[in-house]
Amino acid sequence: MNKKLAAGLILILLVSASSARAVEATASSGQDAYSAGNAIDGDMSTRWGSHFNDGEWWQIKFDEPRVLSGMRIAWEAAYGEKYEIQTSDDGERWHAVYAENEGDGRTDIIFFRPVKTQYVRMQGVQRGTGWGYSFWEVEFFSGQQAPTIRASSPERGRGADKIVDGNPDTAWNSEADGEQFLIIRPHQTMELGGIELQWGADYAKSYAIDAYTEKEDDWKTIYEEDNGNGARDYIYFESTPVQRLRIRCLESSASNGYALAEIKLKGGDEQATPIRHYLSVARDSKKGWFPRWLNREQEFWTAIGVVGDEQESTLGETGTFEPVKGGFSVMPFVIAEDGLIAWDDVRLEQRLEENNLPLPTARWNYGKWTLDISAVSFGEAGASSTAVRYRFKNRTSAPFNGKLGLAIRPVQLNPAWQYGGLSPIRNIECSDGEPYSLVKIDGITRIVSVTPPDTMGAAPLKSGDIVEFFAKGEVPSSTVATESDGKASGGLLYDISVPGHGIAEVVVVFPLHESAVVDAAWGDPVEHFAQVWHEQRKYWHELLNRFFISIPEQRLIDVLKSNIAYILINQDGPWIKPGPRNYAHSWMRDGSMTSVALLRMGLKEPVKKFLTAFIPMVDDKGWVPWIVHEGGHPVGFAADSREGQEYDSQGQFVFLLRQYFDFTGDTGMLNAGYPAAVRALDYGQKLRAERMTDEYKNDPEKRPYYGILPESNSHEGYYPAMHSYWDDFWYLRGLKDGAYLARVTGDTNNAPWIGAAIPEFRKTLYESILTLIQRDGLSYIPGCVEKSDFDATSTAIAVMACGEENCLPQPYARQTFDKYYDEFVARLKPGGETTFTPYEVRTADAFIRMRLRDRALTMLRYFSTDSTRPFGWNHMAEVVHGRVRTPSYIGDMPHTWVGSGFISAVRSIFVYEYEGSLILCAGMPVEWFEKGFTVNNLPTQYGLIDMRAISQGDTITLEFKGDAIPDQGFDFALPEGLEGKRIKLKGSKAEPVNGKIRFYALPATLTFSEVK
Repeated sequence: MNKKLAAGLILILLVSASSARAVEATASSGQDAYSAGNAIDGDMSTRWGSHFNDGEWWQIKFDEPRVLSGMRIAWEAAYGEKYEIQTSDDGERWHAVYAENEGDGRTDIIFFRPVKTQYVRMQGVQRGTGWGYSFWEVEFFSGQQAPTIRASSPERGRGADKIVDGNPDTAWNSEADGEQFLIIRPHQTMELGGIELQWGADYAKSYAIDAYTEKEDDWKTIYEEDNGNGARDYIYFESTPVQRLRIRCLESSASNGYALAEIKLKGGDEQATPIRHYLSVARDSKKGWFPRWLNREQEFWTAIGVVGDEQESTLGETGTFEPVKGGFSVMPFVIAEDGLIAWDDVRLEQRLEENNLPLPTARWNYGKWTLDISAVSFGEAGASSTAVRYRFKNRTSAPFNGKLGLAIRPVQLNPAWQYGGLSPIRNIECSDGEPYSLVKIDGITRIVSVTPPDTMGAAPLKSGDIVEFFAKGEVPSSTVATESDGKASGGLLYDISVPGHGIAEVVVVFPLHESAVVDAAWGDPVEHFAQVWHEQRKYWHELLNRFFISIPEQRLIDVLKSNIAYILINQDGPWIKPGPRNYAHSWMRDGSMTSVALLRMGLKEPVKKFLTAFIPMVDDKGWVPWIVHEGGHPVGFAADSREGQEYDSQGQFVFLLRQYFDFTGDTGMLNAGYPAAVRALDYGQKLRAERMTDEYKNDPEKRPYYGILPESNSHEGYYPAMHSYWDDFWYLRGLKDGAYLARVTGDTNNAPWIGAAIPEFRKTLYESILTLIQRDGLSYIPGCVEKSDFDATSTAIAVMACGEENCLPQPYARQTFDKYYDEFVARLKPGGETTFTPYEVRTADAFIRMRLRDRALTMLRYFSTDSTRPFGWNHMAEVVHGRVRTPSYIGDMPHTWVGSGFISAVRSIFVYEYEGSLILCAGMPVEWFEKGFTVNNLPTQYGLIDMRAISQGDTITLEFKGDAIPDQGFDFALPEGLEGKRIKLKGSKAEPVNGKIRFYALPATLTFSEVK
């Protein structure tokens, strides 16, 4: 157990063989690896974890009533922001003894008035993240372990014990003014990193916190406050082993003594850090003065960058800008006659150029004026910059006179729960240079204000945050600030004086690399920004319009196009990556499916670069690295452990090679990659052989493992490693593609064994699944052997990528997707919102291939509206929370593996490949045929295809053109609503077979008319 966690505590609950029988831990949810008992097993590596709901609870029943005075909760990342500690004599009637309304996780040290009880419950009220509640360990203080409190002068009935009674409505009141003190003495030495003070009406304007430690053997001042403002103070300091804690009140706010309602002790793991100081300042400041996440609210952002560059900038929905990964942020403010205007004072909007190009704008609407914050990246990869334009528009006929302020802070736009947080600025220097004003951060030019600011300044946090200066209409007097902890900030102020209906523009350039050059062209910042914007608009417009799609629901196409762009922005050099911040590595599974989405949209070169870089990384035995780390370094092979292995990459690599060849005809790439593909499949056979021994064949308990791939961590939820059917479906797909490539290359040596392995492995795989279904009485296809779990999003890969829809065992496959869809539509109802991952979009793709187009469209409409946050920027995170502002991990944004799934699903609406055929219009509703649609130059593995629907009177005409020549022809998937009509193919009567009309060459015309 963590020694600091347990320092000085005599636990009334000793977990041993005997005491374990004397106590009982239960919870509203949580089992197996997250069961309730894990929180009292004395092991800080095990934990209790609940379902993802606010009202979850955990409780303990003691062998007999005991007197308790408090407890310690060591939270996992999923903590309670609001919760109660309740006690009960019978487990039925509960009484709250403590309430937490601003929990921040880590370690909560809780005291309340001593109470005799047999039951104690943590009753969740509101989660602090999008997950559930989870803690590593809970420990209790006995009545004898209550801290002793001494005050210099308590009023009658308002003694010092009130500050630890768990009731904020009671308070210690000093009897006198002047210097007064409280001394808190824990039962034993306690490691502390901070305290929280909740003041009454009469608070201390000036006070100090002293600690008495064994090491110092004397009082030591660890915190001083000279400008207290009452309410609640969050105080953090260096982790300290405290024997006694003293609060010295020095000056009263009203010269009427002091009132302190509650004190909460913070564990040593919550000690002072620079970001803790910013959290404290933000809590005491007006909302909108700091990045949204410092107020414990999720902010969403978008990425801006140059294709192939390793740096991307991010722009937040509030207009906060972060130039580079791990970098500082810049926040805008407007100083007007009615004061300092921040993001929380305005109505926010977001949009993209042409509704889909990756040129974002965040707009502030403030009645009389608007402020548009627009960002564009430019330059060569490795030497690029991002320019931000602040465009102020006066919406009235009266002149406007004010200022635009840009606050430069060592705080990222990327939140702490996203592994962001602090970006230290130890030295900041503002200078009026020639030809532009500059801001150097730690000696490097990071900001070039091509619009000259009227004044600049910098200061350390201890002198006040930059926003405090802005609130007074000024900046710090110094242009240089140094702070060893990295808490220096700066500000630029620009005069905004415009006539009625006038416009003022400020342009600032952020070099993303030291090699980036801000040249003389920026001497006219307004004109040159417009030129750069136009050039980038033209570039992205041409790139994203290699095909043309016009449908009645154009939102689907806008989101599709935007995600193509985001994929390219996230790509670093040759490496296709899912995100600009957290997910800067390159996975084969993400890379393969994202590459295929690009190929389906006519983009070949990025995929060629990815494959060219990846092929040499397949080792001599055929092991395919499942991840290439940032910088181009592949993960190492763990020969002695199944943990850290992911075997889906064995099939995904072969799948990608085949897809690339079909879309490009690039025989050079095929010849370069084919030997590695054969090795990958051969290694897969060797892995399977580990599960084909008599042990697995004859032991009924091990029979479900027979002949499938070994356990791995390919699925994020499978730790420890488990036998995931996801790996097996991908390997089956790899075998099918390997057999095809063997035929294409004329490889007569390997074609026989690869071809023979397909039916043999398919038989083994489905026998494993059916054995598990029968053994565990399942009604669905499970995700893995060990858990027999329901995971339709994982199973969907068997359909939308692996082409097994006609082979999956029934009725279990149908029941799997029926069950999923029932759960999906439940979240569309008010109150049904929940946390989920948009990876589920691949299930929409599966529904199209299963001829369930209404289900697919319902899902795609949901993903392109409710799941895109903010709506105007057209992208999704990896995790979408039911509560929009939940301060919790969202993976990354824009998350382009999710985006690639959306691209492929929407593309399947129009066309997809299946066993040598092109399936046409399988996802289109009849309304689109009736209103008309056009598709031009849409790539397939067999060539380009065009299609058009024209509705005239009672006749609908479909025209198909292009150069696509599929081996098995074309299948038009007849939608409901066109069934029963007179159908003609090329002028001759046609009868659908199994809901499809087949033809073999382009051009082709289908007409649908009413039967007279």
